[in-house]
Amino acid sequence: MATAQQINANRENAQASTGPISPEGKQTSSENAIRHGRSAASINSFPIEVRSEYSDFRDNLEAEMLPGSSNEVLYFDQYVFAHFMAVRCRSIEMCAMQSAVAKPADEQALKSWKSATRFANNHARAAEKALANFRTFQSDRYNAVLVQDEITHELNSDVTVPISAPLTGLLRPTARQHDNKQAALCVVYAEMGRRKRQQDELQNEPNLNQDPDSNE
Repeated sequence: MATAQQINANRENAQASTGPISPEGKQTSSENAIRHGRSAASINSFPIEVRSEYSDFRDNLEAEMLPGSSNEVLYFDQYVFAHFMAVRCRSIEMCAMQSAVAKPADEQALKSWKSATRFANNHARAAEKALANFRTFQSDRYNAVLVQDEITHELNSDVTVPISAPLTGLLRPTARQHDNKQAALCVVYAEMGRRKRQQDELQNEPNLNQDPDSNE
């Protein structure tokens, strides 16, 4: 077990360390950061100070985007992580680019630059895809409110619209009122069909309490 004197000495050494100074050391550090970014599957694999930064990053986006359903939260979290990683990788890419420009004959520096660019692009594409899915589900939820109003007040039905019903594809930017009614009818007919199937299944289930020899 380390003594108190050794612990204090380690702390002093850590505070005195400023990281790699030589170009080779900085290049190695940059490559390590790239590898870490590539292998990271969640924010839990990062140091605590990065997790704290990520938490603030997520909180700010959550206050702005307001995810309101389980599907929205799922894709929102995917978007936040991918976007956060893309931003970090862009910083790494910039450092790798500067190193490659300073040493044009260094093939390893050029390789690191290309690698950093690839990682940054991959994360950016993942963020874009997650954001598109998030917006679709959020749009479905907003449209569910409009269609629910149509069902309740215009069709006088007790059918409830699922907040993740794929309504965005049914609604066009023009003739909104007409489209709301069409979407409402689709939801009502689908729910009526589901209820009828359930009723038929219940009627067709064998009565376990009935005497098998009974003619009734």
